[in-house]
Amino acid sequence: MLLRSSKRIKCLEHDANVYILINVHENVPFLYKQLQNIETHFHCKWTLILNCNKYMFNQLKDTELSIYCLPWSSEKSRFHGSLLHGIFQSMAYLHKNVSKFDYVLVLSSRNFFRRVINMYDLRKIEAKQKRMHTLNTKLTRWKGNKFYKLNTEKENEWWWPYFSKTHFASKYEFLVGGFHEGLLLNYKTVGFLIHELETQYDIFKENLPMEEFVIQTVCRNENLPYAQLSEHDDYVLKEAPIMKVERR
Repeated sequence: MLLRSSKRIKCLEHDANVYILINVHENVPFLYKQLQNIETHFHCKWTLILNCNKYMFNQLKDTELSIYCLPWSSEKSRFHGSLLHGIFQSMAYLHKNVSKFDYVLVLSSRNFFRRVINMYDLRKIEAKQKRMHTLNTKLTRWKGNKFYKLNTEKENEWWWPYFSKTHFASKYEFLVGGFHEGLLLNYKTVGFLIHELETQYDIFKENLPMEEFVIQTVCRNENLPYAQLSEHDDYVLKEAPIMKVERR
């Protein structure tokens, strides 16, 4: 299994410029498969921050992966703000303890890379999508290379009827949604997100998938660069580099 040898792999690099954040919760062998996939396809200096629930925290505490786990466990649920809270915790811990990095890449425990990707690809994707994010839209859904402005009919689709009524949504002019898997955030964006969200405790208690909405909305309204590697064509490669798979 990955890491169970004397070979020093890339995720052990202390001078990493990309930190991969993963909420993990149930399947240790599958986590090793995921890390092996990352090692094979992600040609950057990278390392991990694993945000574990109590079960995974205990399962990993005596393994070589323990040094990549947050020093506490955190329970999370689907369709609940606790998943966003897990991402926020990982970003805050990273920003507090690491003075310099280029990117954070947010993954779920089911994300694999389709193909090789490197730092040049990341920078090109970020620059291309930054130009797209300046489009003047109100309620939007990022999909297939485009922002879709939601008319009255589409405002009743997806999670918009619920997102748009949250206290968080009332604070922002533009509302943007999309998958959280594959979000690419630079150092400046991470710092701003921590400052912006650290007092908004209500977002972590909502019975909604807030991770699909909050980060994207803050970035759009504050004109902060971010990119999405899993939901749409990435302007460099024909298919998005990151996919979601079944745990087996």
